[in-house]
Amino acid sequence: MSELRQLLTPEVMVPIMELMNSPLGFLTDRGRPNWKGEMKDPYPVDTVRDALIEATLRGFHPVGNEFNIIAERFYAAKAGLRRKVTSFPGLTDFIDNCGVPKVVRDHEGKETGALVECAATWKLNGVVKSLTRTFACKGDKFAGADSYIGKATRKLLATVYERLSGISTPEGEADEFDLASMKQASGSEVDYNDEHERAMQQWRIDCEAMQNYNARLKEQGVPEEEWEPMPPMPVQAEVTQEASPKPAEAEPEPTAVPWREVVVTQFNTLKG
Repeated sequence: MSELRQLLTPEVMVPIMELMNSPLGFLTDRGRPNWKGEMKDPYPVDTVRDALIEATLRGFHPVGNEFNIIAERFYAAKAGLRRKVTSFPGLTDFIDNCGVPKVVRDHEGKETGALVECAATWKLNGVVKSLTRTFACKGDKFAGADSYIGKATRKLLATVYERLSGISTPEGEADEFDLASMKQASGSEVDYNDEHERAMQQWRIDCEAMQNYNARLKEQGVPEEEWEPMPPMPVQAEVTQEASPKPAEAEPEPTAVPWREVVVTQFNTLKG
């Protein structure tokens, strides 16, 4: 890694920096006005260089908006994930589609997101494969159907690629990660430089959307076995001794409690 950083000098990075915040290159969450008209300074060369190295090692190109830089980190975008899936060795006849988003509202009737049913089929070395999944997508009253479908499509592509390659890839689009709006949705301050904290914040939002949706199913008399499952809690990756992380106490897993009750209990604890 250090050798790659040394090779990518500021002079070599000049054409890469010119691609930043262009749809022809790659987008970021800085250097462009947000929904309030505010704009932070663009990312410096060091941050872009590290994201470029990770993108290149993962097989993503710095053109065609195949990846974004969000909170100083690499995130795979929809265009890059689609190329990675459709160009996977031995894969042919890939078809993906998403249904009409089902809007989810909170107890005050405010729109908080939507559930989107997605499906994909493909052939891998001549063998037909398929995947169906319902994704919880964050949104508000200004989000349209196309916005929800775009988010769900990216999540679907990331899921398919993970199944094909066995590699989990962080995915996201710079336009979706507005710090102010996410703080407003959560009601608390969050350190977005912590990738695990970011994943936990999105998990809380997904859980709340799924709980609201299942509550509506309950009111309609739908049996519990037909409710949508709660999303799994993100697992914090192990860190090296050099990272000096904050100590955290792991909660013991109950053994006699069903999985659904465990997730709901953990969600309510974190939300409180």
